[in-house]
Amino acid sequence: MRHLGFALGVLLFCVLIPIGAGAQDFGPLDGTWQGQMKWLDTGDRRRHGEAFAQKIIIQGQGARVFRFKGEQADEIRWDAVKEWPFEVQRKGTNAVLFAMNSGRDDDGLFVETWVFALTQKDRNTLISNLLWVMNNNNLPLSVDYSKFSLAAMGELRRVSP
Repeated sequence: MRHLGFALGVLLFCVLIPIGAGAQDFGPLDGTWQGQMKWLDTGDRRRHGEAFAQKIIIQGQGARVFRFKGEQADEIRWDAVKEWPFEVQRKGTNAVLFAMNSGRDDDGLFVETWVFALTQKDRNTLISNLLWVMNNNNLPLSVDYSKFSLAAMGELRRVSP
């Protein structure tokens, strides 16, 4: 009888412990995420500390990125031919979204790169880090915005699946 009680205790232990120790359910990474980001100090005082609203829609291997200005969302789209201008690479709860663009403006040729490094904090929260690198090729180094890099971080909440 003592062995039966011990065996039942071990069985209960083996059945109940995994229930409490199960992996966190993060849910899908695909969906619409929105929240506050803040520019970090990168040494050149450019935009340091400014907060901005960010929205990212992830679908499969593509993503669309929006920055909010007041009440309107300006979609970052550089190539009207591409339906999803940001590419997505995934590994478990993490993802990297990236896009590169070039063009001409009043200052001449520019080349820029945007990279978002994301990880799921929980089912409805992403930790987001943004790196933006810009090269205005035709401007001399004496112009402060000739070549620069900006970084921001924040948390985005799931708005829709």
